[in-house]
Amino acid sequence: MLSSSGCPRRRSGLVWTVVRFSLACLLCSLLLAAPAAAQDGYWGKVDMSSFGSSGDAFQDVFFLDANAGWIVGDNGLVLYTNTGGSMAADWSEATVVPTSGILRKVHFIDLDKGWAVGDSGTVIRTTDGGDSWEAIGSLSTSTPVTSVFFSNENEGWISTDIETRPIYKTSDGGDNWGMVSTLNEAKKGLDILVVGSNIWLSCSESFSDKQGYLLWSINDGVDWDIEHVPLEKDMFALTYDGTVVWAAGQQGTILENTDMDNNVWLPHNLSDTNTTLYDVGFSPNPDVAWVVGDTGSGGGGIWITENRDSWTLDASDPTSIFRAIDAKASNRAWAVGDDRTLYTYRECQQDSHCGTTYCNGLLWMQPVCQDGVCVTPQSTDCDTGIECQQGTCDDAGGCGQTPLTGTDCGSTACQGLQYGHEICESGVCSGFRQIDDCSAVPECQQGTCDDAGGCGQTPLTGTDCGSTACQGLLFGHEICESGACSGFREIDDCSASPECQQGTCDDAGGCGQTPLTGTDCGSTACQGLQYGHEICESGACSGFRQIDDCS
Repeated sequence: MLSSSGCPRRRSGLVWTVVRFSLACLLCSLLLAAPAAAQDGYWGKVDMSSFGSSGDAFQDVFFLDANAGWIVGDNGLVLYTNTGGSMAADWSEATVVPTSGILRKVHFIDLDKGWAVGDSGTVIRTTDGGDSWEAIGSLSTSTPVTSVFFSNENEGWISTDIETRPIYKTSDGGDNWGMVSTLNEAKKGLDILVVGSNIWLSCSESFSDKQGYLLWSINDGVDWDIEHVPLEKDMFALTYDGTVVWAAGQQGTILENTDMDNNVWLPHNLSDTNTTLYDVGFSPNPDVAWVVGDTGSGGGGIWITENRDSWTLDASDPTSIFRAIDAKASNRAWAVGDDRTLYTYRECQQDSHCGTTYCNGLLWMQPVCQDGVCVTPQSTDCDTGIECQQGTCDDAGGCGQTPLTGTDCGSTACQGLQYGHEICESGVCSGFRQIDDCSAVPECQQGTCDDAGGCGQTPLTGTDCGSTACQGLLFGHEICESGACSGFREIDDCSASPECQQGTCDDAGGCGQTPLTGTDCGSTACQGLQYGHEICESGACSGFRQIDDCS
């Protein structure tokens, strides 16, 4: 801490400690550590060429939640989004920015109020969500401002790279700034972090000698503890994961303050010491974080941890160095860098990231990536309703069809007096299944068939029915009358028979004859003086019946 004379002195019991593990202890910790679940997310580059000018760098990105975020960069560029920023169309450029210099950091406390800082003593403020900004404060134009942090709409801090004047504080929203403390050791502020009454400031004695320092105050900046970063490396980034403070910087150095009360730091360094890290971003999942920076080979890298210890390269850009990152979920993060570079980390960047296709009954489900989020799968109904084809669904292949045989199709129909239904044959509606025989009807009824209505009956008149019959000596056949077998149709008159024959009628046999004897026939006649009439004898008109004796 600083004494009343301004000279730094050690705070009793607060020492910069780098925890070193023996090989045995390290192996033990690895064996006991529970494996972290893999994160389902993907980095994708967003074409931001419609903003700014070629070569402009995006210096910082800040998101309040998964939707509201801001980017600041070269030439006074300020961008803002309220829709997640996954596409260039999600972003809008501020209309009023009172600077054309480099803006290096941005910080918001709600959807409306935010601050940005940059070179030439620039401190600007917005109260409308980032569309219009005003210059505030009275810092010298020779004061490069490197970082900003506000805990509420009034109280905020900024860091500068001016030796002996690394940190300033405001209590009126930025209208006025006062130097927090004068440090006799020359320091230049790189980043600032405020957690309650605790303030951390990463410093460099100069930007070229790699003399890294961390300043820590537990009483709102009244007293300070000054510690050298191990191996004298500049730490460009400070962040708070909700529990502890992290720092990242040169040679792939990543430090975790595992014991803030005693200022104990644990290294989780990248294996590649050629890297320079500029920012750290933690998701709400405390095991998942990213660091971004310079790979040392001319491009930028994004490294991820899923266990707070080991890091792997998650994405890289061959030409643009990443300058900042922010994360708001295990699958929502944004990284920015040189030449208007913006990468977004989302649950998905393409449909295949959302899983494989599958069948839900006859619905073929196709996972869909929409604005970086896997939404309810798009479904295709494999039951297309094509006649005589059975829809099928295959998890990988999608919808198909199987030809049907014997299944009803089309409509009901008549084939003569057969009523039935069309059926499928080998995938074509060309067969027939009988339902009813419309010819099976009562006597004196005519069977009918209607394609839609089926079998019916029509009453008959004049049509033979029943059997043959005799009405007296009339031989005939019963006939239908208005659907009932109650009429008679004469076939023969059995009374019309030869002389000396008696007509007969039999219901089954029809007309017949019986020979007559003694019945008058022929005419009257004389036999000598006997006057009489011819009569029938055994069916022949050959007999004589005397009527008078003429003698």
